[in-house]
Amino acid sequence: MRIFKKIKDIEIYKFGLISPVLHGSVKSQNEYFKLLSEQGVSIPPNSDNLYFLKSSTFKSWLAKYKAFGLEGLCNKLRSDKGKFKKITPEVIKSIEKVKDEWE
Repeated sequence: MRIFKKIKDIEIYKFGLISPVLHGSVKSQNEYFKLLSEQGVSIPPNSDNLYFLKSSTFKSWLAKYKAFGLEGLCNKLRSDKGKFKKITPEVIKSIEKVKDEWE
């Protein structure tokens, strides 16, 4: 999410939000995540910018933390970054040919 680019140590911030579930400080995980969703979370922390994330977002963070630790909560680069999604190699060649003709 683009909003998380504003936070330097995003994994610590995400961990802070899911930690009450991890430490058993809340009675129900679902109720806690629903409450976070309804109240919103400030991003960056301690700002007036409230974002209303879905409960499933918090659940996915919890699952990633349980599987990979703090590393799982880090923002990852897209594996397809800089690559065309729907352009075939033939179309690319055609575009390059037209481009070369214009130069």
